[in-house]
Amino acid sequence: SVWFRAPGYGILGHYEGTKAEFELPTRLYRLEPGTNEATVVLEDLERPNGLCFSPDFGRLYVTDTGSEPKRLMVYDVVDGTRLENGRPFCDLGTATSDGIRCDTDGNVWASASGVHEGDN
Repeated sequence: SVWFRAPGYGILGHYEGTKAEFELPTRLYRLEPGTNEATVVLEDLERPNGLCFSPDFGRLYVTDTGSEPKRLMVYDVVDGTRLENGRPFCDLGTATSDGIRCDTDGNVWASASGVHEGDN
């Protein structure tokens, strides 16, 4: 499956194209390539942006670049199709994190101003 987010940033101005109204709500989606069915898997974040899975695909980390304070959230992935037990992983204060990665040891690396430590 393909998991993707729609934070809406590119359509807010002319930098990445033509300024327009949002085409999709600011949510996290999952696309099943075999059926081309797209489902909403997360809609409780203001601007879901960066995302990455843990090495075992049991957790999904998502940055919320619209929240105050800025947060990096973590969710349990259930049956490879849905999310449960959303919780803050790291409070970034005013730093905005966009790109995130999880290494083979399960460490989460995020672009942000400064160094921040998560709880998990």
